[in-house]
Amino acid sequence: MDKKNIIYLVLSLATLIAGYAFLRYAYHVTDSLPFTQEIVLIFLGTIATIFITSLLLNKQTSVEIEKEQNIKFLELKTQTYQQLLDLLEEMSLLEKFTRR
Repeated sequence: MDKKNIIYLVLSLATLIAGYAFLRYAYHVTDSLPFTQEIVLIFLGTIATIFITSLLLNKQTSVEIEKEQNIKFLELKTQTYQQLLDLLEEMSLLEKFTRR
């Protein structure tokens, strides 16, 4: 892991912990009011959904990039093998081999 990823990880964890602490406090403060706890829970559910969706999209993006790299590598290997086969075919059609 490089330094930039570690900083993002630490900031994400700090934000997550602070957000959890705030929402827990807000949930317990709103005990006496009738619908405010439900509103806090809706807000918490929305944040959790956004967080999970962003994690899934990031993973999907990295998988897609890796897949594209694998396809490019396979195309490069195919091209190399095709050039080798063409060279071998050309050599086999020669009547006499020479040292070059």
